[in-house]
Amino acid sequence: MKMKNRFFSPHLLTPLLLCGVLMATSCMDNKYDSGEIDMTMGFGTDGLKLPVNSSAEIPLADIFELKDGDCVRQEANGDYVFYQKTTTATTAHPYINTIVFSDQGSRSNDIFLNNGSAARRHRVAGGFTAKGNVQIINYEADKPEAVVSLTSADVDGNIQFRVHPSNLNGRVSKFQQITISLPEFITFKNVTFPTTQGVWSGNKITFDNVSTASDFGFDAVVDKFDFTKTNGSYGKVNISGSKISMQGQIHMEAVVNAADILNITDLGQVPIKTSMTYSDFIITGAKGKFNPQIKMDNLGDITVGGKPDFLDDDNIVLDADNPQILLTVSNDMDVAASVNGTLTAYKDGRQTASISINDIPVNASGDSKICICRHNADNLPAGYTVKEVSNLSELIKTIPDEIRFSVDTKADATRESSFQMGHYYNVTPSYEVNVPLAFGKDARIVYHDTFDGWNSSISDMDFSDDSNIGVTLSADVINRLPVNLIVDATPVDENGNDLSSEIEVKVNGKIKASADGTTPVTSPLSIEVSQKKNGAVNKLDGLKFSATGESTLDGTSVTGVTLNAEKHNLKFDNIKVVIKGKYIGNFN
Repeated sequence: MKMKNRFFSPHLLTPLLLCGVLMATSCMDNKYDSGEIDMTMGFGTDGLKLPVNSSAEIPLADIFELKDGDCVRQEANGDYVFYQKTTTATTAHPYINTIVFSDQGSRSNDIFLNNGSAARRHRVAGGFTAKGNVQIINYEADKPEAVVSLTSADVDGNIQFRVHPSNLNGRVSKFQQITISLPEFITFKNVTFPTTQGVWSGNKITFDNVSTASDFGFDAVVDKFDFTKTNGSYGKVNISGSKISMQGQIHMEAVVNAADILNITDLGQVPIKTSMTYSDFIITGAKGKFNPQIKMDNLGDITVGGKPDFLDDDNIVLDADNPQILLTVSNDMDVAASVNGTLTAYKDGRQTASISINDIPVNASGDSKICICRHNADNLPAGYTVKEVSNLSELIKTIPDEIRFSVDTKADATRESSFQMGHYYNVTPSYEVNVPLAFGKDARIVYHDTFDGWNSSISDMDFSDDSNIGVTLSADVINRLPVNLIVDATPVDENGNDLSSEIEVKVNGKIKASADGTTPVTSPLSIEVSQKKNGAVNKLDGLKFSATGESTLDGTSVTGVTLNAEKHNLKFDNIKVVIKGKYIGNFN
């Protein structure tokens, strides 16, 4: 972890800071004021003990250094979060073609007036009737593969029906009533009468007392087809294989009063003629079950931003207690879907993790918010459907350079819904990797830092040839971090070269974690620096420190507490410096 170079007052025992004084801060209550004493000093072999007292509390905000664009950010409440968001997701556009019914050989039939027996050459008191199917409709359409079944359909089409009674002119003066029955699976938006007024009621058209002197009929605008009318009167519309067929009949009944018969001769052999003009019938929308292709095979890639210093090490294990993938899918079609996906992480071009996530639900007509996480918890974002994936932390245990989210998206063809044909819908995904820095038991963060620049002071010192120079820094570390800390240090010269063969540095003790991030835990820690060879200390320029934070220490783990910039801190109490050796320095 990062410890800023403000932890030591350089005017206090400058030449003795062989350990970099990791624990001391500029705000210590120093008992020694270098401005009040002659800085020419000699120390003997018995050693000199210098109580440095205590540091102030050092919050994580003073230890972690974050930059814009880093993969870790500090939230408004102070929590640290590994956060990245895709910027490459694309929108899918599900589409189903309009369904066009075309005529497959519809035809007309004639009907004849009769009185229930052979035609007679005299008037009959009961009058005459005629009935039958005067028009046979036979239409067919190709069924789009994405249409599984239909309940009803919105139809763009029209019918023009005419009765041509001229054959009866001179034989019959008028019809008492003409009733035309249309297929029950068809409903109409509107019916109009261009010449003779009729009555429209449901699927029946009625004309009363209509003259045979001229043609009459109706124009109808089709509204819907009802696919549930499989046993309805006068036909049905049906799906079979790759075809949708429509068979129907227009049934007509004519009634003539005996008083309106002018000439009965051959009356029963003279047909009542009809004609019908059909447009193509185009299905523009429907209710049913649909399986449109949703071309959403990649939810977008993430290029992981810069790593802050405490995460920039090959030994990092970012075992997060409850990482989250916050997935949002905006869907404007009334068809739900399901997503099966794979999250894949890469580092240096090498795959480091692959996580399968199946049955991610996408709602119809709106936004679906899914929180893919390791386990359900009270502190998850509100308004999200939780999808638990127990091994999700594997995705970032090794912090990747890139994350890809490949998916296979399928519509829910088991649910009845509505669909507009010939219309492009929009299904737009986006996702965020949101990982609170609350660690699992295997977590490890490592930070390296160097405290150097000492050589300019040390090189001016005169040391006895037989001196055994040594410095020990000790303190009680009061830890409110939910992380165990293990410190190591290496001596270096002005060029950064390792001086371990000539100078020995020992770190004694481990800093134990606070179990809840609130209750402090105190641990003793000391750092010993001594030279192995005479004159080695004159080469010393500083120490390279390595501080490793681990969730588990001596079999005990602290997990699930999110690191916080202000709530979590370190404090060093009872700081002491013990100087041993025989050397003389002029520090004026």
